[in-house]
Amino acid sequence: MAVCAWAGGSGGSGDVDCHDLSQMIFRTPFRAWRPRGMLYRRILRVNHLFTRLRRGLHSNSYAPARAREEPMLVLNCKNYAEATGSRLARLYRAAEASSRRHGARIAIAPPPHLVSAARSRRVATLAQHADDRGPGSTTGHVVPELLRAAGVAGSIINHSEHRLRPAEIRAVIGRLRSLGMSSIACARTAPEAARIAALGPDYVAIEPPSLIGSGTAISRARPGLIRDAARAVSQSRSRLLCGAGIVSGEDVARAGELGAEGILVASGVVKARSPARALDELASRMPRRRAVRGE
Repeated sequence: MAVCAWAGGSGGSGDVDCHDLSQMIFRTPFRAWRPRGMLYRRILRVNHLFTRLRRGLHSNSYAPARAREEPMLVLNCKNYAEATGSRLARLYRAAEASSRRHGARIAIAPPPHLVSAARSRRVATLAQHADDRGPGSTTGHVVPELLRAAGVAGSIINHSEHRLRPAEIRAVIGRLRSLGMSSIACARTAPEAARIAALGPDYVAIEPPSLIGSGTAISRARPGLIRDAARAVSQSRSRLLCGAGIVSGEDVARAGELGAEGILVASGVVKARSPARALDELASRMPRRRAVRGE
């Protein structure tokens, strides 16, 4: 039986939506026919299983496992005005098209107040930050449990514009993992990348602050940093992303040659004259899938 494709998977328009399938099988008979006894309870139980499957797939709850298998392009929209309103919807549509065209796994981190505004079965939504705080009296904090309830697949943490202490990084990674959510922890140097990789995030993103938003790609200006960071995380469960100044497909290809398994990009796409064209060029040069650690 075909089911709906997980975000970033290889499904197409022929995939069957789990929600529609469960409704076709169960909702109509329940309205017209209400059996009793054991048969009724069994039907209810199967319907409950379909509901759980649907929620799991649509909420990207399998993201961490996939994150360790496939390279990923992460678009961080920061708080750019160019990523609000209808323009954010266009970014998601462009990401879906590029993902289908090139087989690339793409995730978008929209402005914080818009994490629940966009929905896509193919492109995962990430938060730009998360705190080690739970639901309740935690005013102003970004609560992972509430992110998950909103359909968010994971979070960037420790970005150079929102740094955390090591103990906080460890706690947030653990909290996200316990919820089945992905973690992308940023580092500025190779030694920091090694320390963060030891905490077990799904990805470590190496980004020297001096190159962020510069238009000068890390893969051209600091190739040794990518190589060093790749070595630093090579014995961990984490995969390496690189960011800062990436604006072209050639920048992406070079990063892959140096050991990166994906990229973290922001203004190079969001503030481009044609975000869709810029995103498509980057997606077209993404590195190929590599073996999962231990395969």
